[in-house]
Amino acid sequence: ETVDRVVVMYGGRVMETAPVQDIFDAPLHPYTQALMASMPGRTPGKQRLVEIAGASPNPANPPTGCPFHPRCAAADARCAAEAPVFKALSDSRAAACWRLV
Repeated sequence: ETVDRVVVMYGGRVMETAPVQDIFDAPLHPYTQALMASMPGRTPGKQRLVEIAGASPNPANPPTGCPFHPRCAAADARCAAEAPVFKALSDSRAAACWRLV
């Protein structure tokens, strides 16, 4: 193992940070979950990889609120209107998601 922690970024913002094994065993942020579901070798058998719907944000014209909200199945009106606070969830883990704070 070459690193102890992972920082998951989307649209230029940190979405989640945690020890490597925690990210792989139990991703919390919807984007981290989507990344893990779309990663080869993480799906059992010959199951198709999950595609993250939509397109990445335009850095010149990012969306309001959470940068992932246009592609997030769990997003609500608050996610579109207000950027989530990056908050510690434990001593070793933090995330920016209104569903987790």
